[in-house]
Amino acid sequence: MGHVKGVVDTNISDLRDQMVHVSLVSTKAPLSRTTNMHHTNSANLNLSNLKEAPSQTKGLTIKIPPLAAPSTSTTSRRCNTVATAAITHPYPGRACNSTPISMISNDGQMTPLTSRLATCTGRAAGLVIPDVPVRNPNGSRRLKSELWWDIVKHWTEGDPALSLHTPLRDWPPEWTQHNNRLFAVKYHQRSLVALEFLNTYWSDKARFLAAYPEAAKGHTALFNMINLARQAWGEHEVQA
Repeated sequence: MGHVKGVVDTNISDLRDQMVHVSLVSTKAPLSRTTNMHHTNSANLNLSNLKEAPSQTKGLTIKIPPLAAPSTSTTSRRCNTVATAAITHPYPGRACNSTPISMISNDGQMTPLTSRLATCTGRAAGLVIPDVPVRNPNGSRRLKSELWWDIVKHWTEGDPALSLHTPLRDWPPEWTQHNNRLFAVKYHQRSLVALEFLNTYWSDKARFLAAYPEAAKGHTALFNMINLARQAWGEHEVQA
């Protein structure tokens, strides 16, 4: 009996110990799950923060407003201050109508216009070398023997009555060049006769007429004789 009682007591003691162990295990399990859940929630929270981080740390964006288009009034005011290029008539006598080369419209575009520059040259611009023989006020023509003297006067004084407002000696080179080259031959003839009288014979009529009696036959005969005399003088200079 004593032996059986001892075995029972031992079994009861072992059973008590096992129950205590089971109780401790069951108590620790919720704590472990709670701790694990806490770690899991913390990890999820960290991941959520990481996912939301980009939206909280967006880079600074600077918006540059577009340039404002100039108002119509500003453009118009600017265009009105731009002078329109025009041809300025450089010649004496009747001035030709200045025609703009181009104009600027309100939208700032350059619009070419047809230039009438060709009409501002030559006779259309008021340039005139009077023909000889010159007509008298009564309609009659001057004597051929007087034509050389008319040429000298046109060279030194001009003749406003014949639209020669600037003496031929004061004409700039461009008035007998380019579109005005139609004056070149006539200008050369006038200069040859006038300068022969003024420079070679020092405005001495008697000496000049004695050297060139062809003057009585008209300006063409006089011009040809002066040319021959100069050629002979040039050959004399070369031989000397």
